[in-house]
Amino acid sequence: MKTWPFYTIVIALFLFLAGKGLLATGMFMDGLIYDCIGRNMAEGIGSIWHPSYTATYQEQFYGHPTLAMYLLSLCYRIAGEGIWVCRTYSLLMFVITGLLMLRLWQRVGGNSRNGWLPLLLWIAIQSVTHFSYSNLLEVSMAPFVLSAVLMSIRAYHQDKTVTKAIDLLLGGALLGGAFFVKGFTGLYPLGLPMLLSLVAYNSQYEPRWGERLWQGCKDSVLITIGCAGVIGAVLWLNEPARDYIVRYIQIQVIDTIDKPTVDNRFYIVRAFFERTIIVWVILGLTLTLRFTARQRNYDLSFTQYDQRLVTALSLLVMCGVLPIMASVKQSSFYILTVYPYFSVVAAMVIQPTIDRMLAWRTRKTQWACIAVAVLMLGGGVAYQAQAYGQPDRDVEMQTDAWRIYPKLEKGERVAIDESMNGIYSLHGYYYRDHHVSLDANDKDSRCRHLILTDAEQLLKYGRDTLYTEIPLQNTRYKLYEKKKIQQQ
Repeated sequence: MKTWPFYTIVIALFLFLAGKGLLATGMFMDGLIYDCIGRNMAEGIGSIWHPSYTATYQEQFYGHPTLAMYLLSLCYRIAGEGIWVCRTYSLLMFVITGLLMLRLWQRVGGNSRNGWLPLLLWIAIQSVTHFSYSNLLEVSMAPFVLSAVLMSIRAYHQDKTVTKAIDLLLGGALLGGAFFVKGFTGLYPLGLPMLLSLVAYNSQYEPRWGERLWQGCKDSVLITIGCAGVIGAVLWLNEPARDYIVRYIQIQVIDTIDKPTVDNRFYIVRAFFERTIIVWVILGLTLTLRFTARQRNYDLSFTQYDQRLVTALSLLVMCGVLPIMASVKQSSFYILTVYPYFSVVAAMVIQPTIDRMLAWRTRKTQWACIAVAVLMLGGGVAYQAQAYGQPDRDVEMQTDAWRIYPKLEKGERVAIDESMNGIYSLHGYYYRDHHVSLDANDKDSRCRHLILTDAEQLLKYGRDTLYTEIPLQNTRYKLYEKKKIQQQ
């Protein structure tokens, strides 16, 4: 049976599960920040080691390593300005991750005809599709991490020592790239060579634990050298890079140790199980079906090596989740890069049952599958098209901003109240859409325009005598202009 209808169904489900944000103008707060920084780099405002957000807010950004923002800036240099450049870049990283998943699926012994299965389980995980277009750093980090995993598995298949060493060194270098995308959260695959040696040994005889441990140590040293070599070379040869990473570690790692974002350390574990609940339900139904059907005329077994390799990947998932518990600064999207491995492992368990179900196909069912795929794809495209250019989130903020933009000059600095400075998306939208920097420290009223959410804020610093409201049909964010400018 042709497999393209199943891939088409996966694409259609992605369009539906992504919600109305795929072609809309809204964006997750973090993604807005990285988008603005990347565009600034493309326009010559700041650089990879001196990133800048806006002229008034985080003019020197130390939030994260900046490789992903630099890659985005290259896209801006090529494609020009526009909010769809960032959206396209994020989706491209997502697609590359999916293609690497298919390669991993083949590496663990998955049937190439069922490559759609791990992709289906992947997009079924809550938040995967929503974050696919949100320009999160994890989306950019996933191809680096997944490529490193593939290099480690390929190295384990190598018989020649030199070739194996090169693969491990390259895998480590890719993890070095992951570090420059999001920091330490991308380094967990450093433990994969040890897991492969201890669990998924590939030999005609079963080596002793001591031999496996020794081989795992050697492989771990090589991949660590590759990772440390890339990071060390960049920091040693580039003083601005060294200064930036030192400040980043101080501000984002050391200084936030006592600033929890969650109630307890087990939040990340709970988040993993909550977001993968659909996959767990499918696994449970599949296993229940096997035990209750009492049919033994189809093969449900793995080869010994594949089963152990799947076990190693399962442990890799744990390596990507559990270490985050060391900090109380956690967020559910920190573990986005482990979902591809979890999806591949789950698909390997489900695959025999899927093969059996597909064996019952007839010509009518094939045509029915094709019809369903085409209809679903058409529906998914229509569903996304209706949201084109519309605000899917922060609706009030964006709608008011669109009415304000024509009154402002591009690149203008606009005053806001101090209480509004913590509305991070507000800074992002105005700077992304109109290059407007919002200034919460304009106490001496130097700015020509002022944006407030409450009329009482106008009484501060004698602003009521200096500014007058510009009549707009805004619901929350009001625009004010200096009286002397208006009179001219």
